[in-house]
Amino acid sequence: MSFPAVLEKLRDFGMHGMVAARDGETVAEAVVQPYSLDRPHTLNSLTKSFVSVAIGFCVQEGLLSLDDRAVSFFPDRLPSPLCPNMAKITVRHLLMMATGHTEEPYFWPDERAPLDSFLRSRVNAEPGGGFLYNTAGSHLLGYIVEKASGVSVEGFLRPRLFESLGFRAWIWDRHPDGVCMTGVGLHLGTRDILKFGNFLLFEGVYGGKRLLDAAYIREAASPQIIQPGDPGNHTTSGYGYQFWMNRAGGYRADGAFGQFCLVLPRRRLVVAMNSGSHDMSGMMDVISDELIPALDGDVPFETVLGAPARETEWQRRFRRALLENETITYKELFV
Repeated sequence: MSFPAVLEKLRDFGMHGMVAARDGETVAEAVVQPYSLDRPHTLNSLTKSFVSVAIGFCVQEGLLSLDDRAVSFFPDRLPSPLCPNMAKITVRHLLMMATGHTEEPYFWPDERAPLDSFLRSRVNAEPGGGFLYNTAGSHLLGYIVEKASGVSVEGFLRPRLFESLGFRAWIWDRHPDGVCMTGVGLHLGTRDILKFGNFLLFEGVYGGKRLLDAAYIREAASPQIIQPGDPGNHTTSGYGYQFWMNRAGGYRADGAFGQFCLVLPRRRLVVAMNSGSHDMSGMMDVISDELIPALDGDVPFETVLGAPARETEWQRRFRRALLENETITYKELFV
């Protein structure tokens, strides 16, 4: 299939924009009208990979250790009695989604702050033993960064990452208590997601300057735990520190409805994409099997695609929220 045909196929899945780079140099950009590659776009759970990097900076600066107990940061918020397994959860367990929960603590991020919901939740299994996707745990990492650094996650990352990478613009949603949401909540343009991917590809170096210790990125981007399920699935190839391992190699940050930052070290390739799709698995099939091989050949640098012929009611609302600032809550978005 030709490269333009692959882009049209992704557009029909719900892609809004795509940028790819090899060895840090942009090789292709595609945007679907009326979207923009620079306007901040909701990242949903791709946000999680940014809090992982924030934790890496905390480790580098001696503010915390991955083996610190999560409860040690919140002595004044702990319930009595405290669940014994809750007391054993470390920062590392949170990063690799191995907290020991058998059910994710319930909350909606713009209705209820997750800190107390998490700390009061029942942890039925020993931490470290098994994977359970846990957005509440990713939000807890944001609280830990704030406690360890004394500033918000956004304030912590702004000079260390956002300004160093030259991000154009961003928005970071906050919980009702004012803490940055770090399980979802960051909004960033597609070109800036690519910069994040290049920073990861070069293991913490950007613009010739070392920003973050390479050892942390290597560890974060390596499988720390294997998820249950069909090994051929895009979500069962291993999980690092808030990063997914790709079925065909490399790793990625990703978020609901088709937000992707794929890092493919063997190909020296990064692919960033924003979307509004309910079929992420289908999109990943096209990206893995068609887009990435196509990028090995000669491709046009810039492609502008017309709007898709059909748009669901959910996609219409999502588009209006992105482009016209229509209010839409996380519960409305995900349910």
